[in-house]
Amino acid sequence: MKEWAPHPYQSKAVEWLIEKPVPNNGGAGAFLDVGLGKTSCVLEAFKRLKEAGKAKRMLIVAPLKVIQLTWPMEIRKWSNFCHLSFTIVHGPDKAKELKK
Repeated sequence: MKEWAPHPYQSKAVEWLIEKPVPNNGGAGAFLDVGLGKTSCVLEAFKRLKEAGKAKRMLIVAPLKVIQLTWPMEIRKWSNFCHLSFTIVHGPDKAKELKK
């Protein structure tokens, strides 16, 4: 398992997500082109916020196929994120936790 090492533009995106002022536990979006590493950038930002005690969990809103395929794959792919757990909230069993 490899460690995720960001490209310069990804580092900039991670810093933006971390530093973005979000009043009232608001949110932020990552709008990069397809294949440029949005998922990894968001995972890195979340990991850092969690380590700093500024976040306990996050909500990801994305197309169902992306949530079901891309997010689990990226979490498992990189040693930086493999310790993170996730739950997919969809369908009649919305509270069912899927361990992947």
